[in-house]
Amino acid sequence: MRRAVIVGCGPRGADHAEAYRHLTSAQVAACCDPHPEKRAAMAQRFGLRAYPDAEAMISVERPDLVHLATGPSTRVGLLSLVDRLGVPLCTTEKPLCTTRAIV
Repeated sequence: MRRAVIVGCGPRGADHAEAYRHLTSAQVAACCDPHPEKRAAMAQRFGLRAYPDAEAMISVERPDLVHLATGPSTRVGLLSLVDRLGVPLCTTEKPLCTTRAIV
């Protein structure tokens, strides 16, 4: 069984969790959000473990897939975190970012 986690517990994150109710080969294990009320509500609704921090959640849960359902200003940093922690798959909302910097 494939394991997924969701970063972001707003309406889009809940949409991702809802989709897993229709899958038999994968499940969502956990969610995270810096807002306690959002993460508690989503965790209760979908029976998930809740974390305030993406790095802690990914490190503990060791998912096969991370869904990034966050605002554009956080996505590049979170993608870098997911890559650094060795998660093989990641989805993100669009746009990936709203500014660019030459590094």
